[in-house]
Amino acid sequence: MSPRSKFRSRLGVLLLPLLIAVGAAPAQQGRWLVGLDGVWSTIGENDDAVEIIVDETAPGAGFQAGYLITPGFMLRLYGAAADHATNDAGIDLRFGGGTIDAVFLFRAGHGTRPYLFGGLGGYSLESRRGRFTYKTEGPGAAFGGGVQAMLGARVSLHGSWRIERVYWKEASATYTAPGGGT
Repeated sequence: MSPRSKFRSRLGVLLLPLLIAVGAAPAQQGRWLVGLDGVWSTIGENDDAVEIIVDETAPGAGFQAGYLITPGFMLRLYGAAADHATNDAGIDLRFGGGTIDAVFLFRAGHGTRPYLFGGLGGYSLESRRGRFTYKTEGPGAAFGGGVQAMLGARVSLHGSWRIERVYWKEASATYTAPGGGT
């Protein structure tokens, strides 16, 4: 058996109890959603001409709160941030943003529900090096899809793919003096 086949069979054994539990889970009860998310942030590729190389992927955290207006439509607030390391130990890059999303859920009344979403919001990118801070902000849009699996009447597990397009509009560079002035 190849390593890939072993991985698939082990993954299947691990996921089987979860799939059975989800299949037996009731449909969502209640209209409110509150969630904490683990995110994997990916930013654009590095320009070969720059000295500072930014890690293109980084773990982060997110929060969401939503209200189910109908069984197939939800409005939610979503926010997430991640710190991307660089090849300079003194510089980190923080990417974050928040959106108001329209979420379209399918298969009402089932324990497992696919969904699509789209939203508008604002984003920020900030880096620091010593007393120097560079920040850029702008509006953006997000869209994607996922699957929500009910583990109980009020608890769910979900996975999604989110794509964000940002229009970087305002940039600032600030130097903080030793006494605290800028």
